[in-house]
Amino acid sequence: MLPRLKVEPYYQTVCENKPVTLSCVVEEGTPQPVVIWIRSSDGTELVKSQSKDTKYRIDKVEKYHTGNYSCFATNAAGNVGKTVSLHVESKYKNYCN
Repeated sequence: MLPRLKVEPYYQTVCENKPVTLSCVVEEGTPQPVVIWIRSSDGTELVKSQSKDTKYRIDKVEKYHTGNYSCFATNAAGNVGKTVSLHVESKYKNYCN
């Protein structure tokens, strides 16, 4: 069965120096798919797992973390992906203090 994914959140704004966690949940798929998180801008593989809930965490975000991150699930039935947009605001913004 082709994997089905849910990512949370689809778009997130975070203040510099704060933590962020992106979650990719496998809702179905047989056999259990391999899940990877990649940074879309350069294709860097960040996390690889067979967990049903695969998370990518950045403990202290910086401006350069702004961008798209994609979660892909692959099994014998095929490959599916979802993308999350992350925006990092300056720590000097009023609501970041």
